[in-house]
Amino acid sequence: MATLQQRKLKGITDIAVFDTSVSPKVAYILETPTSAELDLGIEEQLNETTSPLGEIVIESSFISAQRPVISMTVPAGSPTATALRVGRKLQTATGQTVAVEKRLRLTATNNVKAGAASGKEGFGMTADQVGSQAWVLAGLGLPVALTRQAHAGFNPTSTPDSFSQGADGAYKFSENIIGSDVFYSFPLTGQSILEIGEASLDSLEVNFTAVLRDLRLFRLEIPSCTIDFGGSGNIPLGPGELNIQLRATFDGSTCTPLKYRWLDQLRAC
Repeated sequence: MATLQQRKLKGITDIAVFDTSVSPKVAYILETPTSAELDLGIEEQLNETTSPLGEIVIESSFISAQRPVISMTVPAGSPTATALRVGRKLQTATGQTVAVEKRLRLTATNNVKAGAASGKEGFGMTADQVGSQAWVLAGLGLPVALTRQAHAGFNPTSTPDSFSQGADGAYKFSENIIGSDVFYSFPLTGQSILEIGEASLDSLEVNFTAVLRDLRLFRLEIPSCTIDFGGSGNIPLGPGELNIQLRATFDGSTCTPLKYRWLDQLRAC
């Protein structure tokens, strides 16, 4: 037995997102949304007639279209959330070249830096790369390129306006530019990375699970949907929240685009 109060929704507890363009389907793991809303997108056909008083009245109506849109907010920044918002699949790549790029204000203690330890940024970088560059901010604010020197023989004390790049991202900067802001860019090759590729992530299955006040479960299941790119929000490039809209599509597997299911089971933690 139950009361109406017990059977009300308490909150969303889980979301499941699957890429169904492959078999078996692949899960895109997301944090639980902080909020979610459903716009049924229902359109009605109204049939009108004339009453005995000569007034136009509605004789009958029926649903002529359903275009459901689900709006949700999730924490931003994870690879899966970003890939979902962009609508492109995640992929791994090996042997890639990236760059270690930093700005720093030179002091007597940081103008010389040792190479990075294993697993740290810059590890594996070979010394004296042709592509390594550095600039110093001149007196009027103009970036001026520094001369690259061979790392092993470079003396920061006696050679002005120069830098060197050593193994594992080590560097030296001339002492005459201490107190200035510098920027450097050192290539780092042979990297294994995770990236958003070119393949579209446009065939999705999404399920929401919520708990009721009596701890029984409710599920909203969307067998087929895509990202609503126009309705989804901007992508924060730092901490924040990501707004994503899902547009339910018809794939023929069900008569309706959404399934509403109340389970006679209690949440188990």
